[in-house]
Amino acid sequence: YASSSNSSSPRSPPIPMRSLLVACALLGCLATASRPPSRLTRVSTAQRVSAVRRAWPLQSAASTHGAELPQSQVQRLVEAAAPAVALVLPTMVRNQTMQGTAFRVLRSDFVEDGSVEDGSSSDTIPGWCWLVTAAHVTLPGCILKVQFPGSPVTPAELHGRAADDVDLALIRISAADLPQSLWPEPLRFRPSLARVGESVIGLGYPGGILGPAASLGIVCAHAAALNATMPAAAIALDAREAAAPTYVATDAALAGGMSGGPLLGFDGNVLGVNVLLRADLRALGNFAIAAPRVIESVRALFLAPARAEADPTAAWQVFLFNDRMNTKQRVATVLKESGFSTAEADAVMSEAHTRGRAVVRTFAPPNASESAATLRDALRVADLLVEAEQVAAVAA
Repeated sequence: YASSSNSSSPRSPPIPMRSLLVACALLGCLATASRPPSRLTRVSTAQRVSAVRRAWPLQSAASTHGAELPQSQVQRLVEAAAPAVALVLPTMVRNQTMQGTAFRVLRSDFVEDGSVEDGSSSDTIPGWCWLVTAAHVTLPGCILKVQFPGSPVTPAELHGRAADDVDLALIRISAADLPQSLWPEPLRFRPSLARVGESVIGLGYPGGILGPAASLGIVCAHAAALNATMPAAAIALDAREAAAPTYVATDAALAGGMSGGPLLGFDGNVLGVNVLLRADLRALGNFAIAAPRVIESVRALFLAPARAEADPTAAWQVFLFNDRMNTKQRVATVLKESGFSTAEADAVMSEAHTRGRAVVRTFAPPNASESAATLRDALRVADLLVEAEQVAAVAA
């Protein structure tokens, strides 16, 4: 890491005096060894080693203790950011638990203080700790739990997923579940697009490794999509003149479980959210959603509840998602036991099986959210993969 952090310096560091002495000692030994052997010029290996040791004494174990070594820039950045990076544990049916990453942000970094989202000018007064993650970490119907380093595992809830198939989600933790004294310092986004060649650090929780783990690399390229197979036109050196790239590609190694984690710049700001690995691109196949796109999507997520709450006709829907554990027959039986007719249960089950999800029921106001939550919880107790979502207004 030391060589990486010094590579940008235009001047070579001065050669230490001890290194010169070592070189002189070695050259002297070699010169002596090249002469014809005689009683006066023969130098043993032990003598050569002794000469080197006199010129450059070995450090003791105490002097090389980690606390006394200089701290690298990478180490300082990781230690500063790591407390805000959380392990996400989504639990599915049959208690199947997966793994992902999220990190704390401030609402006031995305919307103006005092807006109608919470009616206050502080991120702490409403009692919510906000985290950004990847949408695929918050699988539909999952029960979420989150753990910051050194803090207990805490229940969390999904605030919303980004629109337009952007792989981002916003989750939150209540102060009633995690006291504000345990909330870490938030991470901040840099509003500008990361530059190609810029040094970056990936953080996250890969499976089987104590995290958050860190990886080091550079921004290798920008991309407008994840599945592009045709070569893009060379518009500019780093595509900054192209139409708002959505992704940055990096050779900072990412692994399963690091999705939703931050891609940090060397200024300590977040340059992207880690979302995908593309094996076909090998070391260059690590993708993060670029910070400008993240800011745009998260701001919309913060504002969306305000638009819905301001509309008295806002409705809620309960969705059923297809899963690999439940059979069609069992799903239909649970729905019928919950008050659905045979025709309704079969229709919902069939749609979820063929399309991946189906609307179980739509609730109109008043009390739409409470009614949806009651049905959702009842179906979750029966081990179905369900979720309640706020939807567009219901026409009068």
